[in-house]
Amino acid sequence: MIKEENEVRKSRVREFTESLVLALMMAFIVMTFIVQSFEIPSGSMIPTLLLGDRILVNKFIFGTRVPFTGIKLLPLREPARGEIIVFLPPRDFESPLGRGFHLIKRVIGLPGDTIEIVDKRLYVNGAQFPVPNAHWDDPAVIDRWTSVRDNFGPIVVPPDFYFMMGDNRDNSYDSRFWGFVPEEDLTGKPIMIYWSWDITSTSVLGRVRSIRWERIGDVFHKNGEIGRATINRVISGRKIP
Repeated sequence: MIKEENEVRKSRVREFTESLVLALMMAFIVMTFIVQSFEIPSGSMIPTLLLGDRILVNKFIFGTRVPFTGIKLLPLREPARGEIIVFLPPRDFESPLGRGFHLIKRVIGLPGDTIEIVDKRLYVNGAQFPVPNAHWDDPAVIDRWTSVRDNFGPIVVPPDFYFMMGDNRDNSYDSRFWGFVPEEDLTGKPIMIYWSWDITSTSVLGRVRSIRWERIGDVFHKNGEIGRATINRVISGRKIP
């Protein structure tokens, strides 16, 4: 009788262990090859993305890298100009987090494009390239000898690289400062905002009160727009005509 109870107990432990291992394996596969959650930690994409937005990212659309190898699996398409992309930071990016974290910006230049910024106005291949959600907080224009923020280029995007910019143009550390993003460092395309609250709040109650219910469920489109999040939204900051 005792022996049978011990065998039943061992069987249950084995079943639980097998289920746990299987669940962990499935979670690893999903996060590595299919979809992953990210939190927006900075304001470089304001007003499109806010601090505390949590997003789901499609990791296989541009091809998934097999861990610890250079093998890329089944890319569905290439990035489109104007869409929002998650990617690894440059190898010399200065951050206490190292290269284990990710950046999120808007694709401005594709391979072969000529990028130029003149007095805050963005040009792609000689034509002005407006981004509806781009905004500027600082009315001052900085000359190109002082900073590349407001005057940059012209420069040609090399093959297999991309030029990225944040929508918060006066407060975004992007390709203007640290260069192009190699195709191999692209992680994926955001799918939707599944949660949003103000992470600058220091208390749990403050965060609960700051939940942005109207943003939850907003979806990302190929043209860079975010579902209903771009409709009837008041955007502060100075627009450049």
